[in-house]
Amino acid sequence: MPPSIVDQFELGIKNDLLDGKINANITLYRIINNNLVQMAPFAADGKPNSNTNIKELTGQTTSDGVEVDFRASLIDGLEAIAGYSYNYMRYTKTADERGSYVKGQRLVNTPAHTANTTVFYTVQQGSLKRLKLGAGIYYIGERMAGWNYTVDNKRPFFPVKAFTTVDLSAGYSIRKISLMVKLANLFNAYNYYIHENYSVNPIPPRNFVVTMAYRF
Repeated sequence: MPPSIVDQFELGIKNDLLDGKINANITLYRIINNNLVQMAPFAADGKPNSNTNIKELTGQTTSDGVEVDFRASLIDGLEAIAGYSYNYMRYTKTADERGSYVKGQRLVNTPAHTANTTVFYTVQQGSLKRLKLGAGIYYIGERMAGWNYTVDNKRPFFPVKAFTTVDLSAGYSIRKISLMVKLANLFNAYNYYIHENYSVNPIPPRNFVVTMAYRF
């Protein structure tokens, strides 16, 4: 298969506010993939393909988007990070013949909107000094699952709703030992991860993780 040539253009602005306590970043981008490689829907014998190593070149895609992120540390021990991303990824050039994809159609598994916010605080003094508490909110917008249409075949193609998860964490370190406890998906949100065209899997339910580390 010929190579995939990617052209990427970015324009960004960064600034520090309140004497460096807040860092802001805004980036505009365009990414053009001139030979997008995806898992082929059919094998050489015409039967449905389940081998992820069998690929096809699907045409040119273009992603236009914007990313905004902030990092703030307004008081000692407190750090907050927030980010938002918009991405419009669609086919912009195809062979326009039997079996080729439809120009202008958004690719499956490409949410238009994603966002995240995390806040961590480390106790600076007292008996709880070095105790670190954190919370995170993560949002993935609506996206499509299934197979993109071709000019001659409208294959299954369905929307997957947006979802939000919330994580809580607490950690403590003393000398060379650190302990971290994390409660993920606090409200037990039920939704799906989509991997290319062939796999739709539920996100992990509410779960509890404990990690202990020793630094030599």
